[in-house]
Amino acid sequence: MVGFVPRVLDATDLFPGMQPFDEGRRDFFWGRSRQVDDLLSILQSSRFLGVTGPEGSGKTSLVRAGLVPILRSGFKGVAGNAWQFCYLRPGISPIENLASALSDVDTGSDAARGSLEWQGDIVRLVRKDHTGLLNAWNSGRMETERNLLIVIDRFEDLFTVSMQFVGGLAWEQEVNLLLSNLVRVLNAPNVPVYVCIIMQSDHIPSLYNFRMLHPYVSGGLYTLPSFRQDDFAQAVRNPLKRLGMDLTPEALGVLQAQFDNDLRNLAPLQFKMRAVALSQPAGEALVGPA
Repeated sequence: MVGFVPRVLDATDLFPGMQPFDEGRRDFFWGRSRQVDDLLSILQSSRFLGVTGPEGSGKTSLVRAGLVPILRSGFKGVAGNAWQFCYLRPGISPIENLASALSDVDTGSDAARGSLEWQGDIVRLVRKDHTGLLNAWNSGRMETERNLLIVIDRFEDLFTVSMQFVGGLAWEQEVNLLLSNLVRVLNAPNVPVYVCIIMQSDHIPSLYNFRMLHPYVSGGLYTLPSFRQDDFAQAVRNPLKRLGMDLTPEALGVLQAQFDNDLRNLAPLQFKMRAVALSQPAGEALVGPA
């Protein structure tokens, strides 16, 4: 019998660069526990959450590797402690992409889950009017006994994509139908559907062009704060410790100065730390960054 051989960690696992951390890398995601607590605090009083920040600041990682594992571990929502998740990016076909993501959520029927027929039904319902998503939820073809978090990454696609028509609708109609369906579900009492949008902070003003979003944006928008010094130290030192390495105080100070508490420098920092880890023998304290 061939035994299971665990994959050896490498620097790419711990410092993924431009690739976001996901739930599978949650054990390597450090330095954001305070921000995760902030997101949970919002979800205790609202079923809408908006996570914003500069490009490359770790917004998606915070949601997928920070928030989602905590929810899955038993955070109490409208439907209790059980959760399910779907992920999408609006792209050039927002409603179709929403339908595709929802059709992959557990339906209680293996035949229905992921089926093109069910996906098409969701598209038709949502494009019909603003009650379509709620009707899909109540259709008996979705698992309604668990909380559902719909995560919409790069939400700014709705404001930046230049399309004239999609699915027979004008682009403005497509966007308005998507948003009105989401708002209708959020307005429905005791429906355990939560919506998390992730977007660059440069596009926050565009949200206010949609009056239907105002009540949610005013209380549910969260802009990533800069790292505190101890959080920064965790984010760069703890991954190295998993590889048998560490930073000297001098090296940590140099990195903090180069990072300059600017979240836009987070991705370059990831690449720098990957290079450091790849260039040093395990067990050595690093005198300075590579």
